[in-house]
Amino acid sequence: MICTRCDEFKIILAVEEYIVRSTPKKGDFLEELFDKLSINQEVESICRNCGNKISKSEFYFDDDDELMKRLYHFIGEQLTSKIKGCECCSQPAEVLSSIRRYFDEEDDVGDMIDDLDTSIEVGEFIYDQFGLDSIDEIVKSMYCPVCSFGSGPNYDEKIDYGFFDECSGIYTKESLDEFDERFYGKIEEIEKEVSLLANELTMEELVDLKDEYIQNKLYVSQNKAFSRLEEVIKSLYEKGGYYRLASRRTIFRTRTMDFGYQISELPSDDKLWEPPYGVSGHGRYNDIGVSVLYCANNLDVLREEVPLDHGKEYVYAKFILSKTLKMFPINFVFKRGKDKQSDFDGLISQPSNSDSKSFRIEYIMSNIVAAICSRIGYNGIAYKSTKCPKSINYAFLRFEKNIDLNMVEVFK
Repeated sequence: MICTRCDEFKIILAVEEYIVRSTPKKGDFLEELFDKLSINQEVESICRNCGNKISKSEFYFDDDDELMKRLYHFIGEQLTSKIKGCECCSQPAEVLSSIRRYFDEEDDVGDMIDDLDTSIEVGEFIYDQFGLDSIDEIVKSMYCPVCSFGSGPNYDEKIDYGFFDECSGIYTKESLDEFDERFYGKIEEIEKEVSLLANELTMEELVDLKDEYIQNKLYVSQNKAFSRLEEVIKSLYEKGGYYRLASRRTIFRTRTMDFGYQISELPSDDKLWEPPYGVSGHGRYNDIGVSVLYCANNLDVLREEVPLDHGKEYVYAKFILSKTLKMFPINFVFKRGKDKQSDFDGLISQPSNSDSKSFRIEYIMSNIVAAICSRIGYNGIAYKSTKCPKSINYAFLRFEKNIDLNMVEVFK
């Protein structure tokens, strides 16, 4: 048995963070996982694995082996798709080997060779992409698409390609580009990762848009950069470029209440839903007074997200999705642009330097994006937590309370 509080469930959270950040359309993998493998808890019970409570109507996984098998296979498949060579076949390995032939055996060229080699160990690659320590089942599910090393025995070809271990060296597109720059010198034709926005907007245009919003947000929609930003987001939506937050998911929310706050007998507490219009302070995805429901994909991150004032205590709410919702994958869209100066992600992930609920300049760009997303039809925004980068938070902009999203438990 695996519930949302089990340590094993953190692998699902790691997969979700990867999908939201790197490949939102793969959200259908998690949707299918919950649809086919999760079980509806008919009465309140205790998880046999971790001892935490499973609320009535909450879902859990009973077939641990099948769940882990699918997760490991998905992770291995995603990692394999990024491999462009390995230590057994790659051009850099051949170049490094050829360099050694130009020196006598007694010459010490180790430092030069090490500086040129940009290979990545498999264990490091898994952690870099998913934030997970090396897991043997994941390592064994990875292979090199170029030479097939790591794919194990091929009985038709009567060849055993062996398996990777966590110290095996591999090359990705990024590491090969880095190798070319180190060995051949900087090559202008090397194609860098380009944000979806990079072909439409420059960093300067987005900063100007942000400045204009500060001066007169009523007329910001007349800004040419605003129109082009809206077109990018709208086009993505029409092409299915959203993260599908799966039905049956359990998510969490917290608020700080006066110490000794009495929890109602009812499973739902209006104070744990989004604040009413006109009450909320300035948030990352809401203007002052605008009502947005903020939740997280795991309980542990909430204490980092919400500071606790003296005389207050945390009260938590557990929600379950009744339908799949379309979320804007903002960290995927606002990736780095054509150069190091075009750090679009910084515009929407900038930490706030103020504890005030009044106007915060750091939230302007994400406020603009939220307004566009709500107008186009997104149910909300899925974004990486700025306090805990391996966690995913959700800002729900358009949803029906107790229909799309149900509160099933309030607890301390």
